[in-house]
Amino acid sequence: AADESVSSLATARALLAARAADVLVVKPARVGGPLVALAIAREAEAAGVGVTISTLLETGVGLTAALRVAACLPDRAHGLATADVLASDLLAQPLVVRDGRMTVPAAGSIALNPTAVASFAIERIGDDR
Repeated sequence: AADESVSSLATARALLAARAADVLVVKPARVGGPLVALAIAREAEAAGVGVTISTLLETGVGLTAALRVAACLPDRAHGLATADVLASDLLAQPLVVRDGRMTVPAAGSIALNPTAVASFAIERIGDDR
């Protein structure tokens, strides 16, 4: 599997052309967002290469985007159950893993926790000083 080397559509294409991996681990935040991740997945699928969607350490907002990409792909294991490693999250309702699966939230149903968002913003402003 190719993991950290999948950093863009161009690097994914190079790996596919070289037949360097049987699975690409695609992290939407690393490659340029969910649309780029989905494009990589489609090209990998056409080349007969599997794709696993994973994340960096992201809040529920990033996890939700990655989950939506994963839901567009054939059924396989993905690396998305990472929200529990965060001390707090920006989502008002956390994403839940049940029986090894996550449900894609309905469009427009993601609500942010205003206290967590404000705390995050204050921490970021403090980091810039």
